[in-house]
This record gives sequence, structure tokens and C-alpha cells, in this order.
Amino acid sequence: MKLRFILKLLTLSALLSVTLAGYVCFYPLKNYYHQEAQRQAFFQVQTISRYLSVIIMVTDPNGVIFISNQSEWLYHLAWGRNSKWTKSNDLN
Repeated sequence: MKLRFILKLLTLSALLSVTLAGYVCFYPLKNYYHQEAQRQAFFQVQTISRYLSVIIMVTDPNGVIFISNQSEWLYHLAWGRNSKWTKSNDLN
């Protein structure tokens, strides 16, 4: 009976020490990597915003702009009218 109590106490003690050691050892690492991830994300946003100063547009095969960083260009034709287009289906 006394031996079982001692074994249970040792088991509980080992569990608590492992849990506490894991928290003490890995909590600073978790904070460091979280701060590093934030720093890298900020750097990537800065890099992307620097490259987005150029005009970007994506068109479909008929020349209709459907993605652009210039909002006034959306759903307009990027080049002259294709012979398939008529006034009834022009998006301008």
C-alpha cells in the first residue's frame, strides 16, 4: 500500500516536472518565433507594396480587364474592339 502511494507520487511528480520544464523551455522559443514571423510578414508586405507601385492588370482573351490595381480600369477593354464584340455586349 505504501509502495503504491510512493509510485503514484513519483509519477505525478515526474509528470509535473516534465510539463513545467516544457513550458519553461519552450515558451521563450514560441515567443521568439512568433515575433520573427511577424517581422517577416511585415517585411513581405513592404516588399509587395513597393512592387505594386507598377500598374498590374489581367485580361480575358477578349481584352476585358478583370483584375487590376487601378479600380477605374476594371471591366473595360484593354485594347481595340474584337470583331466578335457588338455594342450590346460591350462592357464599357
